[in-house]
Amino acid sequence: MNASIAGKRQAQGARTRAWRPELPGWLAALMSAPIGLCFLALVFYPMVKLVIESFGTGNLDAYWSAMTDPVKLRALGTTLWVSAAVMVVSLLLAFVIAWSLRTSKSVLLRSALWVGLLMPMAMSAVVQNYVWIVILGRNGVLNSILNSVGLPSIGLLYTPGAVIVAMVYTLLPFAVFPLVVTFSTIPNRVLQAAESLGAGWLTTMRTVVLPLSVPGLFITGVLVFVLSLGFYVTPIIMGGPRATFLAKVIQDDLMMRFDRPGASATSVIMMVVALGIVALAIRVVGRERFERALG
Repeated sequence: MNASIAGKRQAQGARTRAWRPELPGWLAALMSAPIGLCFLALVFYPMVKLVIESFGTGNLDAYWSAMTDPVKLRALGTTLWVSAAVMVVSLLLAFVIAWSLRTSKSVLLRSALWVGLLMPMAMSAVVQNYVWIVILGRNGVLNSILNSVGLPSIGLLYTPGAVIVAMVYTLLPFAVFPLVVTFSTIPNRVLQAAESLGAGWLTTMRTVVLPLSVPGLFITGVLVFVLSLGFYVTPIIMGGPRATFLAKVIQDDLMMRFDRPGASATSVIMMVVALGIVALAIRVVGRERFERALG
């Protein structure tokens, strides 16, 4: 009898024991080991090797050359302003799309938006760029439409504008997804309160939604900007052979001039710029907001 009572009590205790989502330390370490090894082999080791190779013969000549070479400085300037333009355009489009996904009651509209966002992620960069060549080419779809309504053709292909369009198309999903998370944190009761006080749609967006979304917008802009810095295929295909982007200059150092220290030093400079921008974003908005905005 006593044994059965003790067994029942033990079973009841097991049922009422609180479930803890935390894994034991040893199990968490074991499950994280493959990811940690991949990080060390595929990220940390190449970065360390890149820094070592950038010093070449043990001096800073490669860095001095990278920071004084007019070609590299012009390529850096072009890369920075194109990335900034991509960031601004992506944020404007992503704001509208993410807010539509947050508020629209039309299943058809939301489905169409999701399909349109996921399409670039289902195609390779080369396929995406050749689609834009068909659209923006001299005899492409865009000029055919312009000519059909009596307007002159425009030479958009092989210009920075074409590069910006193609990069925005590729990076738009990376701008929309964080903003969807940001907008989902805005309670409906806040929007309803603004509406009950007589605020129109534009006033609500300006005085309620936009201030609450500033951290998410800032972080999303940083994410898109940093991703834009490392684009290689799109600037070459859409910008033409004379496109002066930093990734193209690094490739020329490696494949044409066989200057590994110079290419490594330029890569390190670009990496430091990207990491500095991310560090600034974390400093401005805070670590918790940064992680929450990224989902």
